[in-house]
Amino acid sequence: MTVLAPPDEPVFALPEANRVPVSDHLARMAPFEPNRMFYIRQSLEVFKRRYPGAPTFDASQGDGGASLPGTPRHLLERAAQMQIAHGTAYDLPNGTLEFRRAVIEKYWRLDPDLGYTTENVMATAGGRDALLKAYMAALYLGYGRQGDVVITSRVPWVCYTWGHTAWGRMWCGRRGEPSRAGPILRKA
Repeated sequence: MTVLAPPDEPVFALPEANRVPVSDHLARMAPFEPNRMFYIRQSLEVFKRRYPGAPTFDASQGDGGASLPGTPRHLLERAAQMQIAHGTAYDLPNGTLEFRRAVIEKYWRLDPDLGYTTENVMATAGGRDALLKAYMAALYLGYGRQGDVVITSRVPWVCYTWGHTAWGRMWCGRRGEPSRAGPILRKA
C-alpha cells in the first residue's frame, strides 16, 4: 500500500526517472519576438491614412479574418446548432468524431480505399496551432528529446518570426524546389 505524504508536503506526481531534467536552456534562448502580422497591419493603416484611396492589399496572413469575406451566415447558423446540440463540455483535443468524419467524408470526399480514417484528422484552433501540434507530434514520435529539430520547407510568410517556438522547439527551414514536389497520391 502506498504511504500518503502529509497534506502540507509537496509530492511529485511521477518518479524521478520520469521527470523532465532541470536545465537552463530556456534562459539561454534568443528573445521570442511577436508575429510580424501586427506590425504589417499597423503599417498598412498608416499607409492608408497618408495615401487615402490608394489601392491596397492586406497580405498580413492571420489577420483574424479582417481581409477575408467572412464565414457565410448559413454555416455560422449550422455551427451554432451543432454547438447547442453538442454542449460546451471539454472534448477530444483532436476534434469530435462527428467533425473528423465530416472532414473525410464531406469536405475532402476521400476514397475509402485510401485507408484514411478519423484517426488521421486533427482539429486545431488556427494555422499556428496546427503547425505547433504537427511539430510536437514529429518530435515526440521521433527520438523524444528536448531540443531536437523539425525541418520543414521554408514558407514566404514575412509575418512569421522563425527560430524557436515558445515551447523551446527549434525550427530549421530548407528552401523548397517546386520541380521536386510530389503529386497527390490517389489509388487508381
